[in-house]
Amino acid sequence: MDKEYIDLNLRSLYPNRGHHMRIRQHMNPLNSSFSEPTGPPEWKEVFDDPLLPLMVDIGCGSGRFLIWHAKNSGKTQNYLGLEIRQKSRCTYLGC
Repeated sequence: MDKEYIDLNLRSLYPNRGHHMRIRQHMNPLNSSFSEPTGPPEWKEVFDDPLLPLMVDIGCGSGRFLIWHAKNSGKTQNYLGLEIRQKSRCTYLGC
């Protein structure tokens, strides 16, 4: 898997990861601990052009696939990664 993402130079973002990935059990998104309502972000502050098409990766984990896809898709669009785990490094990407 690391070979697919080597050109992204993400090692500094994940310093404790070697060549092996830790797989976690799935979490129940309907669990009451995740039921804290939040309003939507101000999209004009998140993306340079909020009118571009939006690609959403639900359960993005570390966000590596989303970053890879954004750099390699050849499409001009916005990318959004959503993750419920607290240690996630998902982010808004405007590409």
